[in-house]
Amino acid sequence: MTSIDYLPLMNKALGVITSRGGILSHAAIVCRELNKPCIVGVGNLINELKEGDYICLNADKGEIIKLKFTLS
Repeated sequence: MTSIDYLPLMNKALGVITSRGGILSHAAIVCRELNKPCIVGVGNLINELKEGDYICLNADKGEIIKLKFTLS
């Protein structure tokens, strides 16, 4: 769940994922207004992501794809 305190971070983010919430949640509404992809209510799946992971969000399909590559 997000609150107004997250707004500066949501402005900087390319997309948002939350463990709880639905289409009328704060995150979903703010992202719609900011025209950013958002996937809400992913539950414990969010624990699979770590800082520095590269992911691709397909918010239309509700897909989170963890990208596997190394920088050389």
